[in-house]
Amino acid sequence: LPLILNLQATYSHSKNKLTVARQSSEITHGYWNTHCVGAELGSSLSFDFYEEHNIFHQILPFMNLQGVYAYQRKFQEEGEKRHDISSSQLGNLSLPIGVRLEGHASQWPVFYSTSVAFIADVFRKNPCSIITATYDPFALWTTSGTNLSRQALSAQV
Repeated sequence: LPLILNLQATYSHSKNKLTVARQSSEITHGYWNTHCVGAELGSSLSFDFYEEHNIFHQILPFMNLQGVYAYQRKFQEEGEKRHDISSSQLGNLSLPIGVRLEGHASQWPVFYSTSVAFIADVFRKNPCSIITATYDPFALWTTSGTNLSRQALSAQV
């Protein structure tokens, strides 16, 4: 049985802008950067099955380990009634397990693939920021990222 291993890594950088229009007709702006890295390590087995009437020629059960880490830099709004927003971090480790079917047309150079996978989170750290008002009454509060579902079903055609 052929064992297939794959590894990939990604990096992204984004520049973000926040505009807040208050009832007092005052507008504040905030600018910050977000850095993100991701990696995936995967393995699959390849089983061939050639039948005249089959549109798929290989079945590949697979399991991957996916990780992502994102860092949002702290920033301060610009304007009269501004806020300081602390930095925050997001971390996630997930385990997709599934099966992929592959095939090709015999008369044309066409390759096709479909897959289905169950994805479960092994670890997650949701982002959380402390927001501080720089004006009277100098309020302080925390805001956190949305707690998304820890399981998913993925289907690709």
